[in-house]
Amino acid sequence: MIVTEFMKDPSSVADTRGEWIELYNTLPWRVNIEGWVLADDSGSQVVLSNGGLGLRLAPGQYFVVGNSADTTLNGSVPVQHAYSGFVLGNGADQIVLQKPNGLVVDRVAYDDGVAWPDLAGRSISLTRNLHDAFSNDDGAQWCPSTTSWNASNPDTGTPGFENELCP
Repeated sequence: MIVTEFMKDPSSVADTRGEWIELYNTLPWRVNIEGWVLADDSGSQVVLSNGGLGLRLAPGQYFVVGNSADTTLNGSVPVQHAYSGFVLGNGADQIVLQKPNGLVVDRVAYDDGVAWPDLAGRSISLTRNLHDAFSNDDGAQWCPSTTSWNASNPDTGTPGFENELCP
């Protein structure tokens, strides 16, 4: 399970509604991420919870989590699971995905445009041919998206779908 794309600074809606993170199941089996934790290094965190019904990802499935699943408020992003109380910094920050026992499954530490893309209104996406937890540690393997997901939203990204190939 890895982070493959994220929108830290939407321009068409407020950050509190338009931020999202795309996860990708790299494993050859189905994974239930209910009870897993999204966190950063400052101690901010949220437990992914679905009332005990599970949050299951098939092998090779993309899964979008974000601050709002209401497409009328979040910029028409197809968020599959909404959480609250966790935000992405518009400057440098981290996205840490942990199992319930605290084991870190993936960690992405982005900066404020030095080694990582940083353009408001454009998601940051891992190049589509690199789906592993080591490649996504390198800011050079990420690029600002250029694909529009909705005609009514000028922001770009591919939430829930295969990313672009970075130049």
